[in-house]
Amino acid sequence: MGSTHELSLTWDRLDAEELRAVQIIAESKQMATVSRKLRQFLASCVESEANHREFLATKRQQVPNWDEWSDLELAFGYQASVMVERACEPHTERLRQWSELLRKAVCNEMASRLEVRHIMTGS
Repeated sequence: MGSTHELSLTWDRLDAEELRAVQIIAESKQMATVSRKLRQFLASCVESEANHREFLATKRQQVPNWDEWSDLELAFGYQASVMVERACEPHTERLRQWSELLRKAVCNEMASRLEVRHIMTGS
């Protein structure tokens, strides 16, 4: 659980109110302070989903492009994903599950990078 594919599928399941909650979280000053990269990703995904629903526009892929994230940005992204998860707690079960998937996707990328480094260094 926590693959980027799973995360991309969950956007379709969020209703308009839940998307608005994600947008509010993404636009918060705390989010901008902790992880600009995750904030940009969330804002882009909400915009893509809203355009798709309102104008039947083609959705762009709603998964993080991890290759563009430095290790430090990923670490800050994890902190921000925990903030998102906590902010979603009072909302619907579906939104809580989505936020948990977001955090797990970030964790999976961190674990993958550590595993690759372990293999490359042989330690």
